[in-house]
Amino acid sequence: MVVLITLLMMKLRRSVIRVGGSHAVTIPAGLERGEEATMAANRVMLVDPRGEIPEEELLVILESIEPEIWKKSDEARRRRELKVLSGGRP
Repeated sequence: MVVLITLLMMKLRRSVIRVGGSHAVTIPAGLERGEEATMAANRVMLVDPRGEIPEEELLVILESIEPEIWKKSDEARRRRELKVLSGGRP
């Protein structure tokens, strides 16, 4: 018997909406959700929409990957700038 597991990976933009005195971002309909979501955030937000990973663990994960995220982002920005300077489109 072969079991196939498909992970739904998404990249998308969401509007930040005002809810009372706070702001919210909606969870896409295609993702499984629990009663609560857990998250860790700074400039990057890591969210478990099912709430299965404790927020303390998410914070440890975020602290370990965030420096690499900014490094990759800076590298991509520099490549786009070089492309524009050399006459290409961004």
